[in-house]
Amino acid sequence: RRDDLSDQWEKLLEVRDTVLQALETARQEKVIGQSLGATVDLYEVRDESVRGRQSTFLADLFIVSQVRVHDPSESAPEGAIRSSAAAVTVRAAEGEKCARCWHVVEDLGTVTAYPDLCGRCAAILEA
Repeated sequence: RRDDLSDQWEKLLEVRDTVLQALETARQEKVIGQSLGATVDLYEVRDESVRGRQSTFLADLFIVSQVRVHDPSESAPEGAIRSSAAAVTVRAAEGEKCARCWHVVEDLGTVTAYPDLCGRCAAILEA
């Protein structure tokens, strides 16, 4: 069991290394400023344990606002940063910045009591 967990983390960190490289390229090309202003698209992810992770977990691991994992049969677009673990593209996240977590989200202000917070942060404060 411990070896399985270790293997899963090794694969996650391989993908993360590729994401970090893609984020740096996007910063240099002025596509994004900070990593929390980014949406990461993952293509051709080789490992099923990475593909099966929730996008919120991956976003937290990569320190970005949004992650979309595409079907393994879908090829990455031209210009993607590639490694043996995945192909990655980065674009500016769509939405507005949450005042609490600084993630760029599309559900800002959906809880009336917290108009400048995302749904996730509002739920934490209401708990």
